[in-house]
Amino acid sequence: MINVEDANRMHHSLQRRRFNTASNATARKATARNTTVQIAAVIALTAGLAACGDSGTTSENDAASSAHASASASQAAASASNQAVLNSRAGIAVSTGISQAASFGFNTARGATAAELDQLREPAADALEGVAVIPNSCTTAVENLNWSPAQSSSEAARTDFTQDGVAVTGSVEVAKIQDQQSYTDYKAAVKSLLGECKSIALSIGTDSVADTYPFKSVAPKTTADKSVDGVIDSKILWTRGTSSQDLRQQSLVLVAEKDGYAAMVSFVGTSKLTDAQFTEMAQAILKATLAGLE
Repeated sequence: MINVEDANRMHHSLQRRRFNTASNATARKATARNTTVQIAAVIALTAGLAACGDSGTTSENDAASSAHASASASQAAASASNQAVLNSRAGIAVSTGISQAASFGFNTARGATAAELDQLREPAADALEGVAVIPNSCTTAVENLNWSPAQSSSEAARTDFTQDGVAVTGSVEVAKIQDQQSYTDYKAAVKSLLGECKSIALSIGTDSVADTYPFKSVAPKTTADKSVDGVIDSKILWTRGTSSQDLRQQSLVLVAEKDGYAAMVSFVGTSKLTDAQFTEMAQAILKATLAGLE
């Protein structure tokens, strides 16, 4: 049975800004943590005033009660929004995929909240800020690789999962396709990165100080499956950096479309993703996810 981890951050989270050297996600998470602390302080203050009975003034008690009611209402609204994500068609499909992941021993999972999914829909900053693609002709392909189903959809769900002792994080993401062009651009980017841009480099830094990282892509070897849920529309396994470089990263991504929804299964780590078992697991998880769209 999967253990749902009650943590305040998601892996690579929301890893679609993967090339952005100055991520806004850190600032958002810090703001969220501060907001949580403030709400907790308000609730604690309210409880303290209630315990004191008439020791506070009427206005103080009224203010505390109002703050408590406001916090409770906010929590209730957030809970309702999160439940709506779980009960959506996308949410049910993600849950089906996560069940398949659990069968492979991935025993920790965390679903994105409605608020976190909203963050994914925010217009992204320049994904290649501080990054130069070599050759320059491959810049668009690299830029359009920074896509995920939830980024341009009002109905989406995502869960990240891990396994104890394995330095790899997986994710299942499903969303109703509401921006066909961005999905088409992503698939075109993958095609380019498996073709003329399969072996390129990223220069990351400033004009005066920059490090160069090789960026290589291959098509992972999946098993032929002609069943309705076995189709894979896009697949890529890319590696950034050498084993000795600090920004070393590998990502295996499989994407498929069904009934107007896009499903993405990915694994991210620093190594080992070239092992056939990860492609096999990703394919099985994607097939289960698509089956959940029935």
